[in-house]
Amino acid sequence: MENQESEREGPPEWSKRSTVAAGNFALVIQKESTMKKILVIDDSAIHQASARETLKDSGYELTIASGYREAYKLLLNPDGFWKHVETELGTRGLKWGVKGYQEAAREVAARLRSEYAYDVVLCDLLMPCPPHSHDDSVMPLGPDGEKFVGQEMPFGFPLVFLAAMSGARHVGVVTDASHHNHPFSAVLDPVEWYRSNGAGKFTINGTVVKFFQDGGRYLADGTVCPQCKGTGKDSDHECYTCGGAGKDWKEGKDWGNSLQYLLSDTPPRP
Repeated sequence: MENQESEREGPPEWSKRSTVAAGNFALVIQKESTMKKILVIDDSAIHQASARETLKDSGYELTIASGYREAYKLLLNPDGFWKHVETELGTRGLKWGVKGYQEAAREVAARLRSEYAYDVVLCDLLMPCPPHSHDDSVMPLGPDGEKFVGQEMPFGFPLVFLAAMSGARHVGVVTDASHHNHPFSAVLDPVEWYRSNGAGKFTINGTVVKFFQDGGRYLADGTVCPQCKGTGKDSDHECYTCGGAGKDWKEGKDWGNSLQYLLSDTPPRP
């Protein structure tokens, strides 16, 4: 199925008035098929391309968000979800401002959440801060906040809570930043260490959450390992370069490997 990458329409104006209301509404995805859904969030074109490649045989319908703003809209108002809520409420004769509207909207969203939510969300840890826009309430920055626009910020952390609130079953934060180059990658080292002892898995609002580091490369289909020439063997041993796969490495996160780890207790390949 073709990937969905266009920016979605934001929540209606009334939904922006209360972050508490947004949480209570448990916003969800309009379900178009019985296929499981996965959302990958990364601002790098290289990592977006590797998501298409490494998840093509995963059995999931893939959606890619290119940053925090698009991810926010996909998680809180995917595929025009608010219009569907309003349509159902309209059949009951309920409109914004009418007594009972808020309670009914919460009931509609709560009833649909488990059926329509993303099954899996995989997101980058560090992404550029988006600018303020008068078209939405994603990043309501004032003059002092504008200095952060364009800077890499650890948006992976708040996206975990946003994804859990929206009803995702599994969420993984995947970074290829070296712990030598960025402190927010370094602080994940203990999670990596304890993972070998069965730790490193958390539950937030019923959602399984894992944080892990990715080497920033994957074994690409249609390539040949330069060391073993595609045989997977180096003399009488498994090829050290490709791990016996017979393929060559390509730049980009191995999202398929990350998905496998997220859904199981099997550590990802280094």
